[in-house]
Amino acid sequence: MAQSPVKIDFDLTEFNRTLKQYREESGKEMEQIVAEKAYQLAGGFGNGALQLTEHASADKIAREMALTVTDVQKVSAKTGKVSTRRKLDFGVGYKDTLAARIVNWRRKREGKPPLWGKYLTDAARKLTASRIRSVNFVRSGWLASIKRLAPLIKKSPRAGGVKSNRPKGYALVDRRENHPAVTIVNTAMNTLSRGNPHHNPQQMKAVAEAGLAKAVQEVIRDMRVYIERKLQKVANKHNAK
Repeated sequence: MAQSPVKIDFDLTEFNRTLKQYREESGKEMEQIVAEKAYQLAGGFGNGALQLTEHASADKIAREMALTVTDVQKVSAKTGKVSTRRKLDFGVGYKDTLAARIVNWRRKREGKPPLWGKYLTDAARKLTASRIRSVNFVRSGWLASIKRLAPLIKKSPRAGGVKSNRPKGYALVDRRENHPAVTIVNTAMNTLSRGNPHHNPQQMKAVAEAGLAKAVQEVIRDMRVYIERKLQKVANKHNAK
């Protein structure tokens, strides 16, 4: 049976009301406004869902899962730049790391025999690497929207902090003259198969919703600051007369 996609939905009444007032005060075309605000919501300006969505620390995960973690620094002979690489040690067949215990707990649950020796070490290493790669999974779902909208934004900065090899989202731009609209979509929570150890759509939905809700409030705050400044300028001119 096909899995129903998880959808994010919450009240945008306050956002829409503020957006309407922002349009009246800014004098910008609505097509430009919706593109800019959608871009900001996704995180293109550095204060959106990409940055405000909760994410785990890769370093913390490594230290919880492995036996020891060592930061190895390397200096480039060509550039002189220093790079740091995280080296994880799981021991040889050491069965008491958290990663090893999770590996064999899962195998027991699936009716499989436990792993030992090098096989256990390799499985523990792969599990830890998978968890570290997944820490930014939900956040990365906003990158496709940012990339799609960037050409529409004047002086758009480059959004950083998370990488994504495959798009896990998209943006739709409706340029109808009387009703321009932009839709930003994060599909990260719907892209993992049921067999994936990180498959938990409802938990991922809660994380995505919380981050987007913070982004909505941040954009509302920015619009209100702009509106207040415009109104203050009008008041100052009136008082000067």
